[in-house]
Amino acid sequence: MARKLVASINPLTLFLSAQLFVPVLLAGHVHVADIFGSLVDGHGAKAQFNVFVASGNITLYAKNNSNSEHDLYVSFSLTTSLHGPISVDDYKLVTLP
Repeated sequence: MARKLVASINPLTLFLSAQLFVPVLLAGHVHVADIFGSLVDGHGAKAQFNVFVASGNITLYAKNNSNSEHDLYVSFSLTTSLHGPISVDDYKLVTLP
């Protein structure tokens, strides 16, 4: 079962509003964090969480690409009791419209 991110981005300001879910055996996806912030302010939208099923942090941010568009990236570290530690740095999710 995969981690899940539900998000919306304002296309004019590149402000992100998101919710992070992690899989829990027999419970499905459990909400662990709300993430809000600008994707282009140099810091990104960040959240830290520590709930009984998972702990970690996540940062979403945008980078300019060679076509003068923005690409959405994520970096996170996550530890769950059943899946152990997972860490991802600078992973491109999508090119923003």
